[in-house]
Amino acid sequence: MKISKRITSCVLVITMVMCLLFCSYANTLPYDSLTMTQGGHYYIYSNCPESVNSSVLGNDSAKYTINTTLKKGSIYDVEYYHINYTGSTLRAGVIVINNGSASAQFTVKNFGKTTRVPNGDRATHAYMQNTYQISSNNQTYVLQPGASRIIDYVETSIPANNVGNGKVIVQSNSDSLGLKIYLANSSASQSSIQSCSRCSQNNDTTHTTGLFANDSRAVSFNVGNSATNSFYLAAYNNSTNTNELSDYINPYGDVGTIGRGPSQLAGNYGVRYDVKLTNYGTKNKIKITYDYASHGSKAVDLEAISFYNGSSWEKISLTNTSSGCYVYKSIPSDGTFKFILPGGNCCNINFKIE
Repeated sequence: MKISKRITSCVLVITMVMCLLFCSYANTLPYDSLTMTQGGHYYIYSNCPESVNSSVLGNDSAKYTINTTLKKGSIYDVEYYHINYTGSTLRAGVIVINNGSASAQFTVKNFGKTTRVPNGDRATHAYMQNTYQISSNNQTYVLQPGASRIIDYVETSIPANNVGNGKVIVQSNSDSLGLKIYLANSSASQSSIQSCSRCSQNNDTTHTTGLFANDSRAVSFNVGNSATNSFYLAAYNNSTNTNELSDYINPYGDVGTIGRGPSQLAGNYGVRYDVKLTNYGTKNKIKITYDYASHGSKAVDLEAISFYNGSSWEKISLTNTSSGCYVYKSIPSDGTFKFILPGGNCCNINFKIE
């Protein structure tokens, strides 16, 4: 009997552990699964390593997190999110390099950047995303063979124990251009940044750096045909919606996935969702809820999202209450809205039409 009880106890413990491992990020609110259409531009996202300590740079003045060759005529949405734990100022940014034997051109378009302390106001990153969306810039640069240019618009000097978050659109107008997202100390020269090697990832398997095929998702939601009147965006698991998580390009090597695989992105930070609501009748509100219970949490920091209300981008704070962390927004007159989950927030955002 004692052995039987011990076996039963072991089974219960194992079951509980497995539940904690596999039930995290499971949706807890009613929802309809969506089928999305991926679109927009290429998306280069750098969040691995998220926490940058002194060993990431080692004895070098600069390292890169991702290095890719740009396709002529293509547009790249480039974003990084890193926390500086090196003990001194850390630079983070984007450099474009002409690896060819002839002059080459590229154009910088939308951009935004910010820094903040890790436990500071997450709305900072929502403001950054909104600034990026409405920024207007079409500056074209010419690079001679072997030359490079740091994109000043998006380089941040991150104070110790602060977060750096930057985002920029780069259009390649020529062949042979390369792009790196780099981490560097305050004294690193441009030539050392240009020639830097890959940084140590510190065996970080919980964050992602990669080149993705698309930076936006389009979806239409027929409210009248829905059983729940609700859906999730920025889902953690690829089983929640169809075509939500990005397809990886060359999943290994200098361009590709480090950290989480293509079935999980913990929120699709920076990805823009274009949503069209149809057949919603007299319903006029959107209840936006951060489903923190799906993370196994009983409490949550304030969440801040970027929301396009049909005429302008705004920062929206989801206030934590005893009944949940949510906010109401009016349905825009044409039934369309846009949504971005900025860095620093968590995934599984539920939208209910009421």
